[in-house]
Amino acid sequence: MVLLMQLGRGTMPAALDILFRVAGAVRTAASPWRRPLTVMAALVFLAGVGVAASMLDIDSADLSLLPLAVIVLAIVPASMALGAVSLQLSARALGRRMRFPDAIATTAYAAIAELLPLPGGAVVRGAALTRSGASLGSSSAMVTVMAIMTLCMRILPTGVAMGAWGITVGWALVAACVAGLGGTVGWLFLRTDAGVVAGFLAVRLASVALAAARFMAGFLALGIALSPLEAVIFTAAGTIGNAATIVPAGLGITEGIASALALLMGVSPAAAFLVVAVNRLIGLCVAGIVVLHLAVARRKRV
Repeated sequence: MVLLMQLGRGTMPAALDILFRVAGAVRTAASPWRRPLTVMAALVFLAGVGVAASMLDIDSADLSLLPLAVIVLAIVPASMALGAVSLQLSARALGRRMRFPDAIATTAYAAIAELLPLPGGAVVRGAALTRSGASLGSSSAMVTVMAIMTLCMRILPTGVAMGAWGITVGWALVAACVAGLGGTVGWLFLRTDAGVVAGFLAVRLASVALAAARFMAGFLALGIALSPLEAVIFTAAGTIGNAATIVPAGLGITEGIASALALLMGVSPAAAFLVVAVNRLIGLCVAGIVVLHLAVARRKRV
């Protein structure tokens, strides 16, 4: 509570400054290795896809196209819409407004920007909030708080499952996630009304549900049925992988984490690697189509 009161008095930007300095120092130390690490990650990604497909002995006749179509036409667009609503809520919490089309555009650009050798998605979202009229410090704080809330909500089920499996570190993850959620929700309550906070939580829960549905559909395309709990646990892989800024968008790292989680759950690691890789490509393609459409529409207006 004392910490939340301090955040309410405006020390959050200072805390963020320290966080960004540490993150910047890590990226600076890793920068000489970033290019070779990125190349290595890309090679691991491509090799992993090839090995996973070979291990599963996939034939085109064995693939179910309907689940893939659901991902492309329904789940990914719905996820982007939720991302846009989250941006609108962020702007509202800062006393600003953001139009839904602008929020959708920002979400699409952020997805592409994750491929850059820096936290591109966060930079794009922060810049959008700044353009809406929010200060740089408050925009950075909001993007960071939202990232922490998403990270905690997606890792929490994994921590509970790991604890239930007898893996002690799982309960440590649960404690950290509960503390993180409590801190972010408290920070929001000090700055906006209960309706906006409830909206943030609802959007985050819905995004977890959509991410789980995306995994279920991906595995179903390979003829593997996941339980809802298993699918929710897999959602932690993408969040943790994206948090790794050493390689763009956690390339290869996300797939590796998903494979490790698959081992714990008794699911095929090869299938997990392939599902995450295909989902990554689908997400980028849909975001790319949106960005291309926006570029063409902007050129026509000019």
